[in-house]
Amino acid sequence: MKHSTIFHTVLSSALLFGCSGSTALVSCPAGQYDSAGTCSNVGVGYYSTGDSVRKTCTAAPSNASHSSATATEASCPWACDEDYLTDGTACVSSPDAKRLACNSDEIAVGFYGRAGAGMDAIGIRCATFSDGAITGSAVDRDSYGGTGGSAVNSDGSQNCPANSYVTEVAGTNGEIFGPSDVNTLEFRYRCKDLDTGSLSGWIPSNPGWGDGTSGSNPASFGFACGSGTNSDGTYVNGFVTRSGLTLSGEALGITCQ
Repeated sequence: MKHSTIFHTVLSSALLFGCSGSTALVSCPAGQYDSAGTCSNVGVGYYSTGDSVRKTCTAAPSNASHSSATATEASCPWACDEDYLTDGTACVSSPDAKRLACNSDEIAVGFYGRAGAGMDAIGIRCATFSDGAITGSAVDRDSYGGTGGSAVNSDGSQNCPANSYVTEVAGTNGEIFGPSDVNTLEFRYRCKDLDTGSLSGWIPSNPGWGDGTSGSNPASFGFACGSGTNSDGTYVNGFVTRSGLTLSGEALGITCQ
């Protein structure tokens, strides 16, 4: 009778909890994991492929840090540290590179700043991104530049359309006060819808902010996420400019997550 009672107890426990003694994981989307029965973002430095398990990302390049709190593959998106600039696969020294960044759980939904004949200042506007959706209100994050020109997009009327995120920026760099002072002369961006994948028109439409004609030796620039650099992240979460200049600085690139 004593042995029978023990066998009955063990069998009941196995039926209740499974042979391993653990319960099944909650089903979470890629970029999230089962945290005590609740789906949570994996956090910076981790990823999840949709199996609800949080795993450690492969190492970022030297002088770089992982940039996404919702990574979905082992080669997690990364961004160069301050004073470094990416060449596509590595971060090289660039002491005057300044990154205007969203928080790690945010993506860009617009830009703002000041503009006249060129871009006097530029800033990035961000919103929380979780479970594949944009949540909460847009928030102004880092900015750089001077006080000239007039405010642009201060009211958010030129943010990305609802349910969309910044995926590409473009414009013109040029010399304002000579070869040692290259700044952004004109700036615009466009957005992609999270559900349909459709692209918006350029914001603002050509020409962008700043007329692009005030400087000499103009050179066009264009940066897009999903282009094979910065671990092929999808969403813009940072804009890199050159600091130490008189206005907005020269556009150097973007970071993605």
